[in-house]
Amino acid sequence: MPKNKNGQPHQKHTSLAKAHDGTFGRNELSIVGTTCTAIKKFANQLSKQLSQKYQLGYIDAEHWDKNSSDRDSSETYPDTDLVHIQTESVQKFNFKKRLNNYQVKSIFNEVDLILLNGNHFKVQNRITVIDPRKPVKPEDLANTKLIVLQEGLTRIPDYVKKNIKEMDQVPVFKIGDTAKIASNIEQLLEGAISPLKGLVLAGGKSTRMHTDKTKLDYHGKPQRVHLYELLDDYCDEVFLSCRKEQQSDIPEGYNIITDSFLDMGPMGALLSAFKQHPDSAFLTVACDLPLLTSKTLESLKENQNPSKIATAFKNNESGFPEPLITIWEPKSYQVLLTFLGMGHSCPRKALINADVQLLDPPDSQELMNANNPGEYEQALAKLSTR
Repeated sequence: MPKNKNGQPHQKHTSLAKAHDGTFGRNELSIVGTTCTAIKKFANQLSKQLSQKYQLGYIDAEHWDKNSSDRDSSETYPDTDLVHIQTESVQKFNFKKRLNNYQVKSIFNEVDLILLNGNHFKVQNRITVIDPRKPVKPEDLANTKLIVLQEGLTRIPDYVKKNIKEMDQVPVFKIGDTAKIASNIEQLLEGAISPLKGLVLAGGKSTRMHTDKTKLDYHGKPQRVHLYELLDDYCDEVFLSCRKEQQSDIPEGYNIITDSFLDMGPMGALLSAFKQHPDSAFLTVACDLPLLTSKTLESLKENQNPSKIATAFKNNESGFPEPLITIWEPKSYQVLLTFLGMGHSCPRKALINADVQLLDPPDSQELMNANNPGEYEQALAKLSTR
């Protein structure tokens, strides 16, 4: 293998942090140990319990009699590579070309949980059903998260107990205990919620303010420091987002993420953060929000909805979401990249056209932007009356 001048193996492409997801999505549970018909019925029961709170996906293989002529007899479409059928309740896509794993994973990006027919698809985590009609194979018992006993059964076979590590910690349910099973799955999903990191957007060029907005003193310290400390109470870790040439101007002791998506403003800062931490959610705050207090951050954090692309406040005047004080979930990374690929670098446009949790701000004044000297003076006047 070729080596560079330092004697290290030559790396042709940039090494990127990869999200810790599964075969098709972030959270997957294959259902094994019973018939395909029973799996489909069980998945349908679970989806009724979970779909009010989560976005769900289901993956299965096509089941049909190869000797029957009834396949697709009710629906005949043009023989094109891609067919899109839209009804009042659903949209269907028929792909003539087989999709690869990357394309399928992209389609399931916004789904919180994928249930799969484990007879046809193998993923890491699974629900094991004990059913004598189709005994589960020993090799399919790894990473069993819960066991379900089919109707009429009261005991777990010895070979199952032998092949599941820490068997005493795996919950066991009867097939009819749908609500209890769904509650257990919900606990698994709650445990998989991404850590929340803070991101102070301090990389702007402040051309309208004619001085660096991040250093303006509204609260007895530079604004970027004030916001960094404010976010620290609500996030596992906080970062200052800046341009590379600003890095030397930031005091020691602050976490920094420099822009790797250049000349894109807040969109570039957010993508640069996700590039390093694709499994984290980011609470972003811009330095031009001088009136922001913990009251607004508390409201945003308490109403965070990880099932959405993002959680944002609604601007009471425009009705549009405010992108610069928003919690962006990990699934938004791909959405933002898609918008970028279509020539859009506006995070607000992404929020308007995505599935977001939109909130009314507890105090709309706290969303005031100060981008020029006049607005700076207005902000100081408002702060002096508090």
